[in-house]
Amino acid sequence: MKTLKFTITNTITYDVNEKVVYDFLERENMTIEDYKKELSDSFKEMFESNIGTSEDLKNLTIILDIQID
Repeated sequence: MKTLKFTITNTITYDVNEKVVYDFLERENMTIEDYKKELSDSFKEMFESNIGTSEDLKNLTIILDIQID
């Protein structure tokens, strides 16, 4: 079976009140790293629900770089 390789590059930036972010993290009892993992897992679930199972999506790599300035 022939496989296809997809590379999706996306940049999302936004400004948000610092208090809102830290209140959210505190309310959810998570760190920024926890939040990155949650986002990554959400993307994986989205791909699996739209395309197929983990066996169908080989070598799925999701890199999230969250920077706070």
